[in-house]
Amino acid sequence: MIKSKTKEVHCCDKCGKDEDYISSCDNCGAEYCWDHRKDNLISYPHSMYCSGSGDGSYCKKCVEKLTAAKDPRLLAYIAILDLRTEAEEAGKAFKKRVDAAEARIARYAKSR
Repeated sequence: MIKSKTKEVHCCDKCGKDEDYISSCDNCGAEYCWDHRKDNLISYPHSMYCSGSGDGSYCKKCVEKLTAAKDPRLLAYIAILDLRTEAEEAGKAFKKRVDAAEARIARYAKSR
């Protein structure tokens, strides 16, 4: 049996490759394959402690344009990303202090 089918596919705006999984800009709709996603899209988590459904993805051109326009949704995503970075840095600093305190105790325990 022969059937004629029309198939709609999403193609990467950078290389033209059609893929099953394409990431797109939430603002302009530009689509990128897995290989070009990292270079062209910036992903923003939607909450402090998890990511997934609700995350934002914007191409670099739109990030510049929307940041200049003070887009409230993008600025909210950026605030979450900044807080995540701050928490990660604070965690690293805290870990250093913990390690130093434990090392001091270990030195005293050996001297007994």
